[in-house]
Amino acid sequence: MARGEAFVRLIVIGIAQSRRSTLLKEAAVRWPALSVIEVAWIDLLDGRLDLRSVVQRGDVVRIDSPGRDFATEVALLRLGLQNDPGDAEIPTHAQLDALRFERGRLLWPAAWYAGFCAALRMLAAQLSQCPPHRLTSDITTICTAFDKSATNRQLAGRGISVPAAIGRVANFDELVDRCRSLRWPQAFLKIAYGSSGTGAVALRIGADRMQAWTTTEVATDGSSALLYNTRAVRMLSSIGDIRQVIGCLCRHVVHVERWIPKAGVGGKAFDLRVVTIGGEPTHIVARLSNSPMTNLHLLNARGDIHRVRERCGEASWNSMLESCRQSASSFGGCHCIGIDALFAPTFRHHAVLEVNAFGDLLPGVMVNGMDTYAAQLAALFGQPADWVSAAAGTGEAA
Repeated sequence: MARGEAFVRLIVIGIAQSRRSTLLKEAAVRWPALSVIEVAWIDLLDGRLDLRSVVQRGDVVRIDSPGRDFATEVALLRLGLQNDPGDAEIPTHAQLDALRFERGRLLWPAAWYAGFCAALRMLAAQLSQCPPHRLTSDITTICTAFDKSATNRQLAGRGISVPAAIGRVANFDELVDRCRSLRWPQAFLKIAYGSSGTGAVALRIGADRMQAWTTTEVATDGSSALLYNTRAVRMLSSIGDIRQVIGCLCRHVVHVERWIPKAGVGGKAFDLRVVTIGGEPTHIVARLSNSPMTNLHLLNARGDIHRVRERCGEASWNSMLESCRQSASSFGGCHCIGIDALFAPTFRHHAVLEVNAFGDLLPGVMVNGMDTYAAQLAALFGQPADWVSAAAGTGEAA
């Protein structure tokens, strides 16, 4: 989109004034003919707004994360109760009425997921009655990406290297029995519909003792057990404590896969967040950690990606990038996705861990003078007029 071209509208369904919203609008300033129109998730969920009254012919529609907004989370939980969240633990309407925001509390992921998928179907129904437009993320693809077991199966079915998985387990004893029968010395347990490391447990199973690393804490409220996520990764060595945490998590539907050791640089283990735009890897961050959890919100450091690439060697690095391309192709309904990948300690093998439909939040990571949001806009609308000068200003090749 060059200066002087026709006015274009980008409709963004998201959380107003969120970090994602701010970064996208800051990037959009470089496209003077582009108008960003924000539509709040909560307004759609509460019925105050309908996309049929918003979307016009030729608009580009972007569905963004509904996360980090308590009112939206509760609205999705309510919708989930109407849409078969399965046999996982779910709230009552009275519990939702009494619910108050508590930092870090893990609520009811299966109900949230059922509500989120129902909300996406509602958006699809509304969009089907709108004038011709472009949707940057396919509804079904987003739903699949938010289901870790479905994602693992889909990638494996395409021949992409992923951790071996046993899917759902009902309780701690079943988890241990299945791991031992498979001769797995360690496993990763994750909330099936979680994100950002929510409800993750890295479990090591020895002959007579166990260790587990997790950010999940259990608190009691009368007869109920409440789960909280913290930024502190705890190492548990008491089987009783490990049993309690895993037992509580299993009530919310978990995905279990083999824990693959990660390669290290500078004395720390690392994995990669690889953002693909239009199917091609663009922005990459190495996430360093002293624990099995590498998520950046846990205050883990970003590694020197050039040093990591050099340590991997070009053949292994390019093989990993090709797996990311194949993963993006498998989730081709999304113009942009975030992929988590690791290298084994030898650097000869790699695996794709997860696919994130909203995995583009990498502030400050620049390629050719563009962050992930500007790069997406460039792919959709053409290069901004100041692209060459901006790239030169970062010291990167345009």
